[in-house]
Amino acid sequence: MDFFDDCFKAIHEAAQQGREASLADVTERESEWTPLFDYLISLWSSLDSDQVSVMDFDNYVDTEENWPVKDGYGTLIARWAADTQVALNSAVREIDWSGRKLRLTTPRGELRAERVIITVSTGILGGGDIRFTPALPDWKQAAIAALPLGNHNRICLIFERNVFGPEHARGALVTSGDSEPMHLRIRPFGFDYVVGMTGGRFADWLERAGTEASADLAKEYLASAFGSDIAKQVARSNVTAWRGDPWVRGAYAAASPGQAHQRAALARPIDERLFFAGEATSPDFFSTAHGAYLTGIATAKTIAALNARRNSAR
Repeated sequence: MDFFDDCFKAIHEAAQQGREASLADVTERESEWTPLFDYLISLWSSLDSDQVSVMDFDNYVDTEENWPVKDGYGTLIARWAADTQVALNSAVREIDWSGRKLRLTTPRGELRAERVIITVSTGILGGGDIRFTPALPDWKQAAIAALPLGNHNRICLIFERNVFGPEHARGALVTSGDSEPMHLRIRPFGFDYVVGMTGGRFADWLERAGTEASADLAKEYLASAFGSDIAKQVARSNVTAWRGDPWVRGAYAAASPGQAHQRAALARPIDERLFFAGEATSPDFFSTAHGAYLTGIATAKTIAALNARRNSAR
């Protein structure tokens, strides 16, 4: 569609000019299509158009390979890393880097290490869930604050049977007056459910309203698209709530306007002992699992090189 092409062109041009602006600052605000554009941005960035840097958004590299996973993306990652040793119920509550050895405090005791890779979200880092002794330097805290987590939730409406018939749309984008748009995925993989998607401030508001309110709203959108008879046949629902998840505290990180450079700062190690990785540190694949994975691999290789250099010097 020409409107969306014009928006993306405007974002790219602003980024090439080095403008420290938000996506909302450089895109058309009066078009009838603006709410739809802003909605899509809230899904892709988990923050709203006025909260996202044009420089950061333009840096993203889209491989255009987006494969849905029948058993869920979490299942894919769990199976891929099945042979990785993981200690559960061991959340790190403090990292003391004041001495020669790092001391990590967990509910299951203390660990000591020479180096550590920190991959938790900026929601966890910014929320103070991990205490650093001494405190992280100001430049690192500024990077964390400049890369806030947004929100992106899914509302799953489950049916007992196929109520849409053998021939049905795979999805519907529903708009209703001044309400936020909502995309509905219809029977993905042939399963008898519908998934509604929310992002940004609206996702936060709806999450605070609760799972029942979220399901009710999705039913309203479903009824407006397919009729009240179908909406009445929803048997149960399941709703994500990423903002309230204590292990993440949001969806994924987007750079605030003027702060795109902070991804590199977030990734920068401290004293060659505290290393940082994860999607928020990726310059071009942020918001993705593969972005997080690639930063972790790169960081591990950096540490391996440091260890090799130290061993060769002995």
